[in-house]
Amino acid sequence: MDSQRIKILLDKYYQGETSLEEQEILKEYFKNDFQQNGDNEDKMIFNYLHSEKSSIPADLGEELDKIIDNEAKKNKIKVIKIVRWAGSIAAVLLIGILFLVFGKFENKTVEKTLYADTYTDPEKAFKETQKVLLFISNTMNKKSTGLKHLAEIDKTLKHCNELSKIDETLNSVKK
Repeated sequence: MDSQRIKILLDKYYQGETSLEEQEILKEYFKNDFQQNGDNEDKMIFNYLHSEKSSIPADLGEELDKIIDNEAKKNKIKVIKIVRWAGSIAAVLLIGILFLVFGKFENKTVEKTLYADTYTDPEKAFKETQKVLLFISNTMNKKSTGLKHLAEIDKTLKHCNELSKIDETLNSVKK
């Protein structure tokens, strides 16, 4: 066959403009009439593309559908996890902001009551402070009378320490 015509058919083939008959001509040429004219790459490509091995399986569409469905499910699960994480983070941030906002309002009212001056006369404030401190002192003195028994316990513990010295001495003698 004329090599010029084969080149034209190959150009049409690579452009996707050949008919089935022209493809059959090329197929026969590369199968039987092929001569080494530097078209070895074309022969390899053409024989590979038109060999029986390159046929498409009948159930390929079903397999691709299954693969796509599985991937879509995996991606859906990932998206759900991301949305849950984002929702959790948003909730935590919202609660934190609410604590900050309402905490500031509450702190301002507490500060006003804690640090407000209740006495205008310093002498009166001093006398009132003295009364409160004396009350605390008397209360602590009354409550500490019950702690006198701790001194007796302390004496008993000292006797126990002496007994432990005796045990140490006995142990050293045994050795």
